[in-house]
Amino acid sequence: MIDHGSYYWAFGGALTFALLGGGIFLLQARGLPSAFNKSQAKDNRHHSAFELFKDEKVRNVLLASAFVSMAWDLQAFMIPVYGTEIGLDAVAIGWLLSTFSICTFAVRVFMPILSQMFKEWSIIIFVMISAGLTYIVFPFTTSLTLLFLLCGWLGASLGASQPNVLSLLHQVTPDGRVGEAIGIRTMLMNASHAILPLLFGFGGSVIGAASAFWATGALMVGAGAKIGYSVRNMRDPAEKLVEDKAIEQEENIDFKKNDK
Repeated sequence: MIDHGSYYWAFGGALTFALLGGGIFLLQARGLPSAFNKSQAKDNRHHSAFELFKDEKVRNVLLASAFVSMAWDLQAFMIPVYGTEIGLDAVAIGWLLSTFSICTFAVRVFMPILSQMFKEWSIIIFVMISAGLTYIVFPFTTSLTLLFLLCGWLGASLGASQPNVLSLLHQVTPDGRVGEAIGIRTMLMNASHAILPLLFGFGGSVIGAASAFWATGALMVGAGAKIGYSVRNMRDPAEKLVEDKAIEQEENIDFKKNDK
């Protein structure tokens, strides 16, 4: 639409999809439940949401989520900038962004298989280091074919992170405080959306697009290594949950025996 029409057509097309999606949602909204888990007891004690940062496991998940969000923002903002810098037209840049999005969706089809083969932390740490290295290599590439491969790999890596981050967040957060943890995660993501485009734009205009890719890549690799070092001795949350249930069952059996 940009190359063969104008930006007016492109924004008009985006508006059409937004209105269509909103209309479909309104038609389907009657079938949605009004609330989830109404029967669960609520924790009415007052907490500071930022107390969760004192819990090392929760803090690591939130930091990993923030870095992944940063990497996601970079591709959405800087790939068009870099593509323009190396002379790609709008159609080619659009295909690169579409390749990223398609791969973020496609990898989740295989997540049930991957989750049986690897632990959540292993996947997240791999994602952070893999995405970081991809960004470091990105500015050295001008071949459209190689850019497609890098965007596809980047999309698959970052797409695999989100389900595992949410799974871990539910497992490691204290009972009754999952909503707070998700709220902090959303706050960090929105802060990333607001601040990072300004930083990327400033760095790109002063030094060039490569600076944003290299800086983000180095941060992702460093953060992935740091979090990996931090969690290496932690028990897997899923294993802990199974173990806790087994202990609870044994205690119930012992209680029944003593009661008799």
